[in-house]
Amino acid sequence: MKKTLFVLTTLCLSAYSYAQFSFNDDLEIVQALFKKAKKELIAETMSLKGDEAEKFWTIYEQYEQKRKPLAKQKVEIIIAYAVEYASMTDEKADVFAKVYLNNHLQQDMLFNKFYKKMRKKVGALNAAKWLQIEIFLQTQIRAYIQSEIPFINSIEVVQPVIKT
Repeated sequence: MKKTLFVLTTLCLSAYSYAQFSFNDDLEIVQALFKKAKKELIAETMSLKGDEAEKFWTIYEQYEQKRKPLAKQKVEIIIAYAVEYASMTDEKADVFAKVYLNNHLQQDMLFNKFYKKMRKKVGALNAAKWLQIEIFLQTQIRAYIQSEIPFINSIEVVQPVIKT
């Protein structure tokens, strides 16, 4: 356990020296991809008014407070991977995979928790609409970040097409 923690800490610290990645957080990626702030995209999709909007935005802000640390961790993991990919070992690859999968699982659990909260306050249709746009945005963010880092052993891949 100590060895895994040491490797991960070393990798995360080295991530800060990776200069090619130009975004500080995933909200900046959304802005770059869609030319709008994330909250603006959510508002346009949801189209809620009055009391329903107030309930939604209260829960949404709670969600964002829980999501942001996970998003920051995701970016740090991927940047650390990009720094280390050229000297990737079996042990490092295992650590990256486990940490990344754990982050992904935590995000999915957060979706589930806040879908249930939203469903109770604004109905299943609005909760599903929020879940759909949120998962879409998170998928676009992941695709963008993945397109910015090299693959292990630098295999050639076609860059994903991101529609804006």
